[in-house]
Amino acid sequence: MLDIMKQSTDIAARANNMASALTVESPCVRNCCLDDDDICMGCFRTLDEIKGWSSCTDHKKHSVLKNCFQRRQLKKQRNNPLSD
Repeated sequence: MLDIMKQSTDIAARANNMASALTVESPCVRNCCLDDDDICMGCFRTLDEIKGWSSCTDHKKHSVLKNCFQRRQLKKQRNNPLSD
């Protein structure tokens, strides 16, 4: 019986480790400064995206990350239009 309980505990611990490994990490780079459009100049999230991050689903977080990437690319293009 003790062996079965230990196996259950080990399985639960591995499941918790896997779940935490799959969570979407915040893109925050600790360079928080909002531009005129309320977009962080460090991670490129909007103020609403920053405020709601902890309550978002992983699906929504992936969507936010995609938007951040697009905003970053757009800013690069605006700053260096000859780079293409």
